Amino acid sequence: MKHSILLLAIFSLFRLQAQFTDGQVAVLALDSEGELFELQDSTAICALPKGERFLEVHGLFFVKEGDIADGSIERGAVLYNKELQACGRVLQDLSDLKDTVVTGRKYKSYRLVELQGRIHPTRLQDFSIPESAYEAILKNKSRVEQDAQMEEMLEKLAFEKKEEGDMTYWIKRQKDCSLEFQEGKEPFRMMIVLRGGRPYCVVTNGTDFQAPKLKETLVEEPYRFYYFQKGRADVHEAIKEVMYSYVPL
Repeated sequence: MKHSILLLAIFSLFRLQAQFTDGQVAVLALDSEGELFELQDSTAICALPKGERFLEVHGLFFVKEGDIADGSIERGAVLYNKELQACGRVLQDLSDLKDTVVTGRKYKSYRLVELQGRIHPTRLQDFSIPESAYEAILKNKSRVEQDAQMEEMLEKLAFEKKEEGDMTYWIKRQKDCSLEFQEGKEPFRMMIVLRGGRPYCVVTNGTDFQAPKLKETLVEEPYRFYYFQKGRADVHEAIKEVMYSYVPL
């Protein structure tokens, strides 16, 4: 995939949206144990919980044009962040590359690439993973502390707010996960649904979520609905309607 895009549109609010590696991390292939590339400590990536044993990670990196040939990145190529600081390197030839041209004199001899793989959850700083952050908040038995932590999380991780009737929706988008989506039109990653200010449902776009006091889980692939009380059919349909408004056509 090769097309011109603006750098600002890709990296807007990136530090708020991303997760960060904990130490030097080797990223494995999704379907094997092979190491694809490695990242330095505190490198920003997009990490999606996809099972108990690993996180699916996506990263947007700059690579020198000379390290790309016939749609592949050569082994040993250095990965750079948006400041063009080295943040990792490629461990094997990577084919079927998604890349794009970025405007700006600074990036004249670079291309922006999207890489993906998987890592163990312990290799990531978990404070910025919205699913695990909300799980931890719900384990706090103090409602006052829950509310304070919730407010901090929603602001820190840039959730969007939407109100419909007696429901309040907090939406986290899959920002900086892919070159495919335009800024502001990314699909939702997670939706927290409150009723009367209390947790009613959590909806995810294929990511895993675990929390105490869940009463029911409904799966409509790839979407998952985690209810804190028995869900009514009409309310479920209303939640789905809001959810689909955050799914790009």
